[in-house]
Amino acid sequence: MRRDLVEAARRGDHEAFEVLAASAGDRLYAVARLILRTTDLAEDAVQEALVRAWQQLPSLRDSERFGLCPSRPRSAAALPGSN
Repeated sequence: MRRDLVEAARRGDHEAFEVLAASAGDRLYAVARLILRTTDLAEDAVQEALVRAWQQLPSLRDSERFGLCPSRPRSAAALPGSN
């Protein structure tokens, strides 16, 4: 089912992407909050991560590799304000 959602989102289905984002939102926020230590920055970082994920969907070659919850070391470098 997840693969079907990713494929639908790749084709521009906003509702499919919303389902994917909702399923990962709490985990994304938890990681961002641990790294950035403020609610506002964590919320901004999650929003930016979701926008980037949406923008990069068309270039995704393998739907199995889609992920909205990066590992902590990789996410630390990717989050704004984490430097």
